[in-house]
Amino acid sequence: MFLDRPQSIMDTAIFWTEYVIRYNGAPQLRSAAADLPWYQEYLLDVLAFYLLVIYLLKKTVLLICCRTRKFARKTKAD
Repeated sequence: MFLDRPQSIMDTAIFWTEYVIRYNGAPQLRSAAADLPWYQEYLLDVLAFYLLVIYLLKKTVLLICCRTRKFARKTKAD
């Protein structure tokens, strides 16, 4: 299947080499990921977001538990 192609492998290689030369490095074929800042490249912004969400969920659950315990003590004392 690999060899069943309209052009030979050498013709394809020559075409793409000439294409890159013709369009000065073909910046339109360059991946946008090449221009990302380092923290986005390593997904540190996503990791920071997830850590923040986990931290806020933990704080919320602890707050709910403390309030529930206070409410339970209050109703038990009455």
